[in-house]
Amino acid sequence: AMPSSSAVPSLMPSLKPSSEPSVMPTLLPSSKPSDVPSFMPSFEPSSIPSSKPSSEPSAMPSVMPSSLPSFGPSEVPSLKPSSGPSFMPSVTPSILPSLKPSFMPSSSPTFEICGISKDDRRFAITSTLKTVSDPVALLTNGTAQNTALEWLLEFDAFNICPDDPKFVQRYIMAVFYFSTGGGSWNECNAPSNFSDPINIGQANASCSIFADGFDVFGRPTVLGSDAWLSPSNECFWGGLACSQDTLSVDRIEFENYGLSGTLPVELGNLTGL
Repeated sequence: AMPSSSAVPSLMPSLKPSSEPSVMPTLLPSSKPSDVPSFMPSFEPSSIPSSKPSSEPSAMPSVMPSSLPSFGPSEVPSLKPSSGPSFMPSVTPSILPSLKPSFMPSSSPTFEICGISKDDRRFAITSTLKTVSDPVALLTNGTAQNTALEWLLEFDAFNICPDDPKFVQRYIMAVFYFSTGGGSWNECNAPSNFSDPINIGQANASCSIFADGFDVFGRPTVLGSDAWLSPSNECFWGGLACSQDTLSVDRIEFENYGLSGTLPVELGNLTGL
């Protein structure tokens, strides 16, 4: 005959599980799990997990993770990651990384080209340029230096990275542009829209200034006739020529093209000029 369930639990567990769960849990856990879960959780965890999750969490974590993830996060992270991600993030991070990526992206996106965040890119570039320009001029709105900095960080589609040593040269050329009336030159003015290929093409077409094709040693140089501040290497901007070996600016050739203003002191940093 099958054993019947008692109203009060016995002091010692039975050798075989009862056909129906007891109203109250036993003081000691049974050696094998019952076929049906108890109405109340046990005081101590079982040695092996149940086939189905309980409706309420146990007072102590189980030794092994459950086969299915919980719908809500636990208050304390598990020692081992679950086989699948949880539907909601945990309050504190797990000790080990999850096996699968999260459903939602991180709160701070990376700058795809450089592999760092936009804030980190801004900080790195600005920190270096403080050694090139007067820091006050660099950070004062409306100066040629600040205008060049903001163009480099926010509008330049060339997307130069702070670990590229040529970003300083590109910045100095932008300072030259804004210091000498760039935008009012007779030719080679910057595009009005730095991300519009049609506008960039029109600006390039209106530039026909070429620097001399050879350096002082008679070697060919890298040059072009692109509009200034266009998303090409600065060596291809009209009136510039660069060394083939280092892509350092070798010369700036402008004659009677409507330049105005003053030459910036930053040009002194171009050792190959």
